[in-house]
Amino acid sequence: MKFAALPRRLLSLNWLRRRPEDRAALGRRGERAAARFLRRRGFRVLIRDYHCPFAQIDMIASQGEWIVFIEVKTRRTEENVLSREDVSPTQRERIERAAKYFVHAHQVTNRPVRFDVLRVIWPVRGNPKIEHIEDAWQAQLT
Repeated sequence: MKFAALPRRLLSLNWLRRRPEDRAALGRRGERAAARFLRRRGFRVLIRDYHCPFAQIDMIASQGEWIVFIEVKTRRTEENVLSREDVSPTQRERIERAAKYFVHAHQVTNRPVRFDVLRVIWPVRGNPKIEHIEDAWQAQLT
């Protein structure tokens, strides 16, 4: 083996490579940061990672009389601009069905509901930056 090929050969060894954080782990970190963010702003986080027969909701919180269903989007960079459209229509429909299930199962049909999106930008180095889109979309749960 030639000496010039040695560094390339060493880089191919898995134990030498720093493995990038997988998407699921990054998402969990983002959700923890989002929960802290909400608590500091007066929200009461009721449930994280709520599962029901229809779908999953990242977070359910209360703010005053409101029940807030929250979708958390965690990214490494700001290249993908977050907008209300970042949550696809199909994903919105699933979240709405899960929210309806939650409202009826926990008998909170008399409280107003809202759907928010939190964008967490977590660069490889540095602290996360969090943006909050309140009332990202409207839905009737009746």
